[in-house]
Amino acid sequence: MNGDSTKEKFAMTGISGNIMVWREALVQGPLFYQLDSELFWEMRSQFMEEAFGSKLVEYKRKVINEFLKLKRFQGREIVLWFEHDLFCQINMIAMLSYLLRNKKKVKISLVCVGDYPNSERRLGLGEISSDDYPKLFHKRTILEKSDLLLADRAWMYFCGKEIHKFESIQSTTFEYLGEALKNALQIFVINGEHSELEKEIILALNEEGMDKRKLISKLLREHNHLGFGDLQYEYIIRNIEKSSLTR
Repeated sequence: MNGDSTKEKFAMTGISGNIMVWREALVQGPLFYQLDSELFWEMRSQFMEEAFGSKLVEYKRKVINEFLKLKRFQGREIVLWFEHDLFCQINMIAMLSYLLRNKKKVKISLVCVGDYPNSERRLGLGEISSDDYPKLFHKRTILEKSDLLLADRAWMYFCGKEIHKFESIQSTTFEYLGEALKNALQIFVINGEHSELEKEIILALNEEGMDKRKLISKLLREHNHLGFGDLQYEYIIRNIEKSSLTR
């Protein structure tokens, strides 16, 4: 599942099974297509330490050791719980790419939330009552191999920043994936220029003189589709400040 807040809610749902929390943040930093390879873990652990101060021992405990629960799983079905935003969708396709290659005999199903009855905006799992979790579970989507192959292709394109191929990812099964990849264009640096998100932040900081904390609060409100938290925006701001100092 996509986060610790969701894990806490599961204790109140009556849904049985082993739980693994996918704590990576693959929407930022260097990537390697083959999840669970030595190079993948090395690249990601180094990035997490440099970007967020997460020490290797902490990364192993929170991410790698948690992932080992999935790697060792021998049951009949794996149910993925994810959300509509870019952050979650990228974590999701990376996981599906791994499952395609490594859990070929296991049934894979998906609960993915976003648009929700009686809500004017899209919701995350942490905003949904735990009483509704069993309903979500029973309505989960069983994924076919073709679905896994499409997710694998989307992950490969994202790793390679092949943005010209994003539009080819269309799926009724993954109803938020195409939109998420379109939103990813906001965060990619193209032709050495700042990304659209970076340009927005630079404008707010330099021309509007906005306080950093107020800016992050504004970004959290207005860019729900990205799924970023404070840490992701603080990392972007630090990089902008570093680049301006070296010019």
